[in-house]
Amino acid sequence: MFSKFKQIRRGLKAARHRKQVAVWIVSVPKSGRTWLRSTIGTYLCIKFGVDKSQALDLAKLCIELKLPIIELTHGCSDFGKYTNASDVEVQDCELWAGKKVVFITRDVKDVLVSAFHHMKYRTEEFDGDISEFIRTDRFGVERISAALNSWKASKNTASSSIDVTYEAMHEDAEAVLISILEFCSIPIDLDCVRDAVEFNQFENMKRLEQKKFFSHASMRPMKSAKPEGRKTREGKTGQYMNYLSQSDVDYIDYVMGKNKRK
Repeated sequence: MFSKFKQIRRGLKAARHRKQVAVWIVSVPKSGRTWLRSTIGTYLCIKFGVDKSQALDLAKLCIELKLPIIELTHGCSDFGKYTNASDVEVQDCELWAGKKVVFITRDVKDVLVSAFHHMKYRTEEFDGDISEFIRTDRFGVERISAALNSWKASKNTASSSIDVTYEAMHEDAEAVLISILEFCSIPIDLDCVRDAVEFNQFENMKRLEQKKFFSHASMRPMKSAKPEGRKTREGKTGQYMNYLSQSDVDYIDYVMGKNKRK
């Protein structure tokens, strides 16, 4: 009975928190969310004199600094939330009704390659090759496509939204960070922007992960000690060309095109 009471209390606390969120950052897994979260958090830490090891605790930082609360979600695309693609529904989109939303997208082929390495080597929840992975109902392209279509269908329920791509973050991370800070109504300091982007360069993030610098659970080492299982694995665009066969690429293009026409 006591355990059930604790669950109810946690649920009520989570519901209150969701209502307080001003900006949701939404993405399918492996689209650059951790990188963006760390960059925004690092900016806040530098500007307001907080230890940078707290950079990934973004919502907590915002609350403590009395700024608009920014929260992140994979919504209906989270691998652990539903059994298969057919279970993905628009219901999670109610989170951002009347709120500001930042949508992060990435080339779906790169997403799938990164997700494959994460699920096979980091969490060890998949045991197969990448061709099997992209075709699975639970992890593959059908699931990602279903989530993206759900979000597109309910995008207009947000009070306002902006789209950010992983590729744009690579091309000009400073410009992306500035656009998000403006969107979130957070004061902009260009020196802090430059320092935050520099701090979150891939090689430094790789070192920080290995040193267990961040306090947030998302960067803690997982089961696998292999380099393929690291959170910061490659940090590149177009990596799919090194991992996917032409038949894999054709299959992904077919599914994304088929679902886009619906």
